[in-house]
Amino acid sequence: MGRPKKSEGTSSAKSTIERVFHPSTVKNKLRRQEIFQKLKNHKSKERRDARGKRKKEREELGDQAPPKQEPKTIENTRVIEETLVLPGDEEVLQDARTDELASYFVSGKIPKILMFASRKPSLNTALLLRELEACIPNSEIRDRMHVELKKIIPEAVGRDFTDIIVVHEDRKEPSILHCTSA
Repeated sequence: MGRPKKSEGTSSAKSTIERVFHPSTVKNKLRRQEIFQKLKNHKSKERRDARGKRKKEREELGDQAPPKQEPKTIENTRVIEETLVLPGDEEVLQDARTDELASYFVSGKIPKILMFASRKPSLNTALLLRELEACIPNSEIRDRMHVELKKIIPEAVGRDFTDIIVVHEDRKEPSILHCTSA
């Protein structure tokens, strides 16, 4: 091993590039940056030359030229699995026909949502309810006012609410978000 002699190589810059070693093994930062830049330039020059050679070959051969190389992407390198669902799969169509929630999406009825919290909600729970009301369209917040859930649900159904969201809290922090269809 050791350094190559000048008589063996053509020039010191070219021999540095041709030698296979990692720039991170060089301790001097400036020298390491210089070597890395030379390696980077050398690789880009090789790629540019190969691209030019392929372009010339396509121009010379015309219609008989080999096809252009496709870039490797996630989609074209993916291995097709047995579990991959293809569009028009009969099993998926059967599941769609027997879906118990399909009527919810197909009926065309606009969902109307009633939201409330525990009997005396804390500030954090009230803030969460306000955020949910801002995020969920066609929703209302109602105070529970010491009324039991058994009495609230039939009243919500009577007022055409499709869904009910109850926010439970534990130690004055919202802990459970219970969603149900009315």
